Amino acid sequence: MPVLSIMRRAVTAIVAFVLWSLHVATVASEIPYLPPRTITVGVQSDARPFSYISAAQTDEELMPGYTGYMIEICRRVLSHMTSRGPFSGYQVDYRRVTPGERLEALDSGRIDMLCGPDSITLGRLYKYNTSHPLFLSGISYATVANESFPRGRYCNSVLGLVGGTTAETEGLRKLDASNALQRYDAALERFLALYANREATGSPSVLLARIKELQDNISNGFTSLGNESRGKDRIDPSLVRTANCPDGFKHGPVVFYDSHQQGIEDLCKGRILFYVSDVDILSGRVKGCDVILQRETMTREAYGVFFRRSADGVHDAHDVTGVRNFPDSALYAEFNNVLLRKMQKTENILDYEFSHQFKGEKPTEDLQNFFDGYKFVVDF
Repeated sequence: MPVLSIMRRAVTAIVAFVLWSLHVATVASEIPYLPPRTITVGVQSDARPFSYISAAQTDEELMPGYTGYMIEICRRVLSHMTSRGPFSGYQVDYRRVTPGERLEALDSGRIDMLCGPDSITLGRLYKYNTSHPLFLSGISYATVANESFPRGRYCNSVLGLVGGTTAETEGLRKLDASNALQRYDAALERFLALYANREATGSPSVLLARIKELQDNISNGFTSLGNESRGKDRIDPSLVRTANCPDGFKHGPVVFYDSHQQGIEDLCKGRILFYVSDVDILSGRVKGCDVILQRETMTREAYGVFFRRSADGVHDAHDVTGVRNFPDSALYAEFNNVLLRKMQKTENILDYEFSHQFKGEKPTEDLQNFFDGYKFVVDF
């Protein structure tokens, strides 16, 4: 074969290869980048024994550095889900959220599910999907020791709680109805009644929502008790006038926090006189603190894992690039299916995690009946 013919064929092959490479590169550039499929979990950092930071868990593959009764249940279910079935191969990410922002984070898509001590309420069920109930608890309160109560007139911070929780809505209402604050009852009643003339119901949930709307009218002279206090939930304390405090209060009388750590620290140091929270969170944090815990709860609440729920049921989750990730309903359904299997006698996930997180404690008869109520699946 002539040398010239060989050279022509070689050049033709090279040109063809270059054109093919350019074509492949062009096609590849038109294919959108698909990031790893991810489930993002909202967790709380100081809601012991349900969701909290733990140095002992830093080596965990899913949600490293966090533990707690709710966290461990979610970890086991998600580990199973991402190893087989429709969510096989998905990654699990986590994002720290405060009680005040957790539901907004779920609404906005910053997280796909909430895994913490989140109470299932009728109002929330209209807006969100929830897992099977995982724990029974209730709201209670702790007070400073009797000798630590102020003598005589006291017009300072009386009661603290974490905003955005059922302690804010149900806890304040129950305390007001039960007269549990004794000589400070009038201050709480006045606090809740400040905006009653604006709403026909006068319920604390509505009143406190109205208080939030009026944050621009907060007194500039109000000083927070700690860095965690939530300014947006405060009202001008001078408006809370009672017979004992005709000029209003210097602080409070109700102080809102972003974290239990700061609120219970203020209680232990006598900066507030009462603290309202779920009884199990309180009992785990007030140990070693000279306070009195009321173990009888004012409410009966069940915790669950929360998921988004749209009105038409077809809202999809997307990652930050806008790429379709998975239908919200699919995540909710698969999580609940795997969870229910693990609640049976073969794995006994609720009893197991209780024994690990509530070391040395036995579940109450009510709680044990709750755990046993899910062990109904026959073994065939």
